[in-house]
Amino acid sequence: MTNEVFSANSEIDLLKESWDIFQSDSQSDSLINNSLQFSTEGLANLSGLATSSVSIVEEGPVTIVVSTSDELDAAVKQLAKTGGEIVLNPGEYGHLSVRYTNPESPIEFRSADPENPAQIGSLGVKDSSSLVFDGLDLGRALGPNEPTYIRLINVTGAKDVTFINNDIHGSVDGDSSNDGYGLSVTSSEGIVVANNEFHDLARGALFGLSSDLTIQDNFIHDIRTDGLDFAGVHDVLIEGNYLTKFSPTGGDHADFIQFWTTGAGNSSDVTIRNNALIEGNDSVVQGIFIENDIEGNTFSNFNIEGNIYYGSSSHGIVIDDMQGGSIINNTVLATPTSNNEPTIRLAGSTNNVVVTNNVATNIGGDSKASVFENNVIAEYDNPSSPTHIENLFVNPTAGDDASVADLVPRQDGLLTEMGVGALVDSVVDVAILTEQRHGTSESLIVDFSAADYADDLGGNVTYRWTLSDGTVLNGEDVQHEFKTGGSHHVVLSVLNAEGEVLRTTDKTIELVNPILVSLDFEGDVEDANNKDSNNHWIGAETYADGSSGQGAVFDEDTPSKIVIPDSPSLRGMSELTVQFDMMMGDHDYSESGSTQRVVWSHLNYGVEIVNPHTVKFYLWLEDGGLQKMTVNTSSMQDGEFHQLTMTYSDEVGSLVGYIDGEELGRLDGLSGNVADNPRGVVLGSGPHRDAFDGALDNVLISQSFTQPGEETDSSAPSFQEKFDGQDSGSLLIEDKTDVATFTDAGLHGTVQDDDQISVFLDLKSSGDLSGSQRVLWNHMEYGISIEYGALVFTMFDEGEGMHRAFVRGLDLDDGDWHQVGFTFNEETDEFTGYFDGEAVTEMDGLDLELDGKSFWGVTVGGTPWGRTFEGEVDNLYAYANVIDPAITAEESNSDFGSFATDELFA
Repeated sequence: MTNEVFSANSEIDLLKESWDIFQSDSQSDSLINNSLQFSTEGLANLSGLATSSVSIVEEGPVTIVVSTSDELDAAVKQLAKTGGEIVLNPGEYGHLSVRYTNPESPIEFRSADPENPAQIGSLGVKDSSSLVFDGLDLGRALGPNEPTYIRLINVTGAKDVTFINNDIHGSVDGDSSNDGYGLSVTSSEGIVVANNEFHDLARGALFGLSSDLTIQDNFIHDIRTDGLDFAGVHDVLIEGNYLTKFSPTGGDHADFIQFWTTGAGNSSDVTIRNNALIEGNDSVVQGIFIENDIEGNTFSNFNIEGNIYYGSSSHGIVIDDMQGGSIINNTVLATPTSNNEPTIRLAGSTNNVVVTNNVATNIGGDSKASVFENNVIAEYDNPSSPTHIENLFVNPTAGDDASVADLVPRQDGLLTEMGVGALVDSVVDVAILTEQRHGTSESLIVDFSAADYADDLGGNVTYRWTLSDGTVLNGEDVQHEFKTGGSHHVVLSVLNAEGEVLRTTDKTIELVNPILVSLDFEGDVEDANNKDSNNHWIGAETYADGSSGQGAVFDEDTPSKIVIPDSPSLRGMSELTVQFDMMMGDHDYSESGSTQRVVWSHLNYGVEIVNPHTVKFYLWLEDGGLQKMTVNTSSMQDGEFHQLTMTYSDEVGSLVGYIDGEELGRLDGLSGNVADNPRGVVLGSGPHRDAFDGALDNVLISQSFTQPGEETDSSAPSFQEKFDGQDSGSLLIEDKTDVATFTDAGLHGTVQDDDQISVFLDLKSSGDLSGSQRVLWNHMEYGISIEYGALVFTMFDEGEGMHRAFVRGLDLDDGDWHQVGFTFNEETDEFTGYFDGEAVTEMDGLDLELDGKSFWGVTVGGTPWGRTFEGEVDNLYAYANVIDPAITAEESNSDFGSFATDELFA
């Protein structure tokens, strides 16, 4: 243990730093031989709530120093009437028995050396009073024939007995079978248990048939079953305790805090306040469980306030047959691996209970509450919801590594605004807040913000971010695009002016690559985007010529299919595109019911071929049920490959279907994420329909909303034709245009596939650089954008996602014209970004290929679905080779926007 004192003057420092020390050391033997001192105000003071303090008795008139068990017994007898202080030198004292001892003033037992405390194997207190046990090592391993219900400290018929700053433990050998119960208190009153550590025990502490109990600021961990048990108790304060890392075995039914009535009767006048109950050991432990086992018994006047339960049991806070009480400002959350919804539940004949200002994954029995208001249900499915856990708490997905500081409400969140949950008035000295674009094409982009509220950090600090991909960023708010999905770790360090680290915190985030499936069938069904995928054939595995290279072939006479195993990333997204090239075989569609499901994720999305000229697109939404769209085209049973695309966006509210780049169907007014049914994806022969006859190639499933199209008038975006002085419209690449002002959409054109490219344009911002503004964009190829004031250059790699370079500190909002652009050489993998003719950023070794995705087109000034640039653009040039930006200005006579009529693409 540590000799650091918990500071009652700070807020979350106690939780963030000291508890972390205990968690990291909880398995260490070093915890056994040292002493721990907490402040007597603990967790409650940290949350900004008032609390009573534990009174420590003054030294008595007599001090006796002892070194052996015989000397200890003699000292107890000597002070039995007068009281005094017994100081124990380091050593082992075996069993200590204090019986029928009732001094005029307290007897205090304490260690002479807090760093090497005296060890008492077991302790019995019977019919005694006015005793204080301070800073001792209390506990031992059980003998071979001793049952686990042995009480290592057994207090009966006692009054005014205090246990403070002790290490109370079992064997500390990792074997719970030889651990007993830590503390048992029966038929006693005026018992104080404060600032102790309980660990490596079958149970922590039990209190029965007793009153006037204070259990405060204890650290209870590595327990096999229950932490704190109560039966038949009255006038009880349970406050500021931290319980974590329990390890139930076999049929153990573990509880952090439990009350029962069997053999004990009613309990009343109990306050359970500001306790942290955090599983942290991949086990299932109930939170606060108050259950009446005997008909006719009840609980009354319980105040349950400011507690945190973070676990995987459905019993977060449960009260049964409660007559009067309150459940206020508690936090009840599920761990990331939980299969249950931790619940606040009112059961039995409970009545006259106030339930307010709580946040939980579920609340049940609310009809039994006399007042039920201002409670929040935390949800886990929709990241954009204000009640999503990541929008409510600092780091709610920390899992087994969670500390109390991870579960503090975000200062910019709904809980702080409403005054809901535990620690709602607390702030962390420093924390990592993240903003992710879940379920979209930008799902690898993360905004990081340092939430710094601590006065002691001062104003002259800097922030350093160290990311698991090797990137180091500086600034209070930064943005980064990762190259791959999966788990990514970030460490935030706060440094003073001398470069010394003042605070460090970390967080692990989960990212999903926007390209979920990418199959080109070049020899197998390995996913170019996911080398660890387990895609496999069922039936004959056959390949032949595809639309580009090799394709997968399906024969209805020998049915086969390709299975893409289920993954959470394949469902539940807010943007979805399913695209593939298909060539029909000789299947006879004239028979009734002869349709074929060529790409199918059951109850999520799919594409069904009805006949050679009719296609059905299916989309299930979480909140909107099945959306089905039928489109018709000319016959596709012509021996040629045809590209089929379905694309959906919750933000746009549309499901759109394309065949060969032509929009043939659209459903508008939709909302919600794609359904989240764990079914995987089947290619070729989907369920409940005929086997597919034909070939597939270039299967792509992505988190994106796309707009395919050919380089033709008919497939161009349906904006009004561009006129001078008006907003953007559709352009062919040979058109010329005056300078345009962009307000709600962009210009659209296309460029060809080349090994080199140079793109330059002049822009003048209106001054508002908030949000994401796409100045120029060729989806899945390249782009220039403004992201929250930074100039961003983007190059897209199908295998690894987007590569981005952020340039900050440019005068983009000064109201003047500026030239921006880039050059890229595919052969040398060299990319250079320019601003006003000067190179401002470079990216090397990108290993990219310009694929010429002309069906997505080039948008200028925004995209048809938003991200509009607010300002003006002029003198846009694209070249099929790498040039100097000065050439653009010379050819166009452009001095950053001065020449009005220029060629759109040169």
